[in-house]
Amino acid sequence: MSNLDTDWVVHPSETVLDLLDQREESIDSFLGANIEQIEWAKAFLMGIESINESAASRLSEYLGGSESFWIKLQEDYSNKLESLIESDVKSYRQWLSQFNYNEISKKSWLPKSRKNSEKLGYLFSLFEISDLGEWDEGPGKLPEHVAFRRNKEAGHDNHALSAWIAISKKSAMFQNVNVYDHSRALELVPSLRELVLEKDTHLVLSSLKKFLACAGIRFVLQDAPAGCYVSGAVVSCDDARPLIILTTRYKTDDQFWFSFFHELGHVLLHDWREGFIDSDLSNDGALEAEANSYAQHLLVPMDQLHKLIENLRNKSAIQKVRLIMKTARSCGVTPGVVVGQLQHHKSIPFSHFNKLKNKMF
Repeated sequence: MSNLDTDWVVHPSETVLDLLDQREESIDSFLGANIEQIEWAKAFLMGIESINESAASRLSEYLGGSESFWIKLQEDYSNKLESLIESDVKSYRQWLSQFNYNEISKKSWLPKSRKNSEKLGYLFSLFEISDLGEWDEGPGKLPEHVAFRRNKEAGHDNHALSAWIAISKKSAMFQNVNVYDHSRALELVPSLRELVLEKDTHLVLSSLKKFLACAGIRFVLQDAPAGCYVSGAVVSCDDARPLIILTTRYKTDDQFWFSFFHELGHVLLHDWREGFIDSDLSNDGALEAEANSYAQHLLVPMDQLHKLIENLRNKSAIQKVRLIMKTARSCGVTPGVVVGQLQHHKSIPFSHFNKLKNKMF
């Protein structure tokens, strides 16, 4: 155990992950060894649980080292956090104040706490940083081509966005996927497309994860916190695999599927390692237009949509519904998906035909 550097202010879980890496063991093997305490094990690896006497005993048995070593590791970490805040109270308090910690804890991403040192520790673990300098050059630095206007008047909170991305990456770490295979991803598109007609949301989500894992892509559905007006994102995981993240902000099938295939478009058409974050506030830029076009073509090709738009002219409401359903059958999608495209192209008001959409969440 002496070859591990414990001087950094990092959560003890990093020591565990380092040891697993040295021993060439997977996270699954660690979870399996803690099967009776698997929720604790997952939370610990995410940096939101600590080592108590019981955990120290399990860690000692599985990874080696004495129980006192693991207890001391936890105590040293807590003490270093206290010292870190005391070294520059103003800077750390200012940084903490930029997060709506109550909102984050309300979503059960991080534990509730009133102590600044605990909040700092949880946030440092979430973002995998050990000082504020790493924040500025890491999770606090957003991609250059983020698809939203940095508009303060719109109330967008970049710290909430960073937390949303970080917790999604933490959740994705438990998904076992193959090495990313671009050709395999392209081959899977028809199978993903067939899921559009599936009404069972649980089956849709589990099937998406299963299919995407075959091509080395992770998928997470993560609710966005207040102030984070995001619809989806593509980011790179630490093991060089793409992660598609969607929010539950939009509840209906038309918005879910367009957002999903939009993000998949970024993976298949662009350099996903650069990172793409798509917001409610803007869809500007050539790359966004390409991703939109990709999703559009997969769901309701433009020739079919233009034909429908033309046929809808001067028709009664009942006739319009019949035409929408006919187009949906022709395209192999739900009527709600067609309605969503008509609304997106401003061919019908956003208040019309929403009863044709399926609610997913």
